[in-house]
Amino acid sequence: MNLPPYIMARGIAFVAGIVIYYFASHQFSKVKKDRVSTFLSLLTSFVVVMFLMKFVTKFPMVFEYPLALLAYPSGTFEFYLACVVMVFFYQKEYIKNKNKESFHYDLLMIVTGSSFFFYLINLSVFNEGVLLEMGLWFCLYLSALLINEFWREMLFVGMSIATVLSFTLEVPAVMGIRVHKGFYLFLTLFSFIFILKKRRNSKWDQT
Repeated sequence: MNLPPYIMARGIAFVAGIVIYYFASHQFSKVKKDRVSTFLSLLTSFVVVMFLMKFVTKFPMVFEYPLALLAYPSGTFEFYLACVVMVFFYQKEYIKNKNKESFHYDLLMIVTGSSFFFYLINLSVFNEGVLLEMGLWFCLYLSALLINEFWREMLFVGMSIATVLSFTLEVPAVMGIRVHKGFYLFLTLFSFIFILKKRRNSKWDQT
């Protein structure tokens, strides 16, 4: 069976993101292995949930065209539903993880790296016009590698830029999946809450 080019590009991008993280991170080998294992577990869960969401959003097709539904690609709505479900999976992984200090940052490094490599592959191999997305994820990835102490602030700036681009030029896609303008606006607010939470915790530590 021939895999669609975008599936192959995602697979290669995830491998590249994981490999670069493993060699760029200053964590102990055990911690890095745990982070990679957690990422792969979350990624697998996300793919499965997004696939199953087709049967929810396209329920009338289940009985009429079941085989066609299996081959039907998941879209934006399925992506949103999968993201909501994955919040609970992510929280579960975070709670059971013993080394929580850099949990969010390490996974962010893998995600931003994978996203950058995905668009780099699309631009260089498939010659697609994805300069906007590649530039956005390159800046996020580079800042995650170099300015790890302020990753929350850099994420906020990156999502703010994506929001501005969404309302002025075009909405940047997520790994080839088209999203709405409100998606990046929500992520901007979410990353801002992350910053407020960090500052609140630091104030408590000083008292």
